Amino acid sequence: MGLRETLKKVASTTIKAVGNVSVTVYYHATGAMTYSPALGTQVEAGAVSISATDIASVASSNSLTSDGTTDFSVQNIPTDTTYIKISGFTDSSNNGYTKVSSVASGAIVLTDLTLVDEIKGDTVVIEGFYYKLSVIRYGYTADEIDGETVRLTDEKLLIAANDLPVTPETIDIILIDDIEWNIIRKKTDPVTALWTLQIRRPSG
Repeated sequence: MGLRETLKKVASTTIKAVGNVSVTVYYHATGAMTYSPALGTQVEAGAVSISATDIASVASSNSLTSDGTTDFSVQNIPTDTTYIKISGFTDSSNNGYTKVSSVASGAIVLTDLTLVDEIKGDTVVIEGFYYKLSVIRYGYTADEIDGETVRLTDEKLLIAANDLPVTPETIDIILIDDIEWNIIRKKTDPVTALWTLQIRRPSG
């Protein structure tokens, strides 16, 4: 293992080790997406966008099912390490971020949510892809805040490059406690071990 790879691994391990400081965020890359289900490969996130009223939640199989109107098998739903976001169910237990273990035309089996039975009828939204990351989050010092380039409510995120398989772009989105932040600026070190992102709430 070369020096560059070693430093990247150290950065990733360090962030994950400081559990009392690091926070969990979901990263959504909004650029063009090329996804090959048979290969499990992807270039960027942003391909999954479903909004339907024929989706039910089935506790016994921990799956979302469709009556046939929505065909999950043509929706580019991933079965790798990325996450989808589910919202719209009346019961909050059925909403949230989750990985998917299998996809068929009429059902997707989930791994990170424990579902409860709920019949179809709600407008259920499934979107993604999201990358689940452990990051270091902190604010700017008074000396760094100028009110324009850096605002009082802006924050910094430190992300290990090994944990984020896409290059951060300013069009991408960070979700912290399901609150959306925009990426204003990005920088990295000479070996690209860490990304430092300046983030801002859309209304900030």
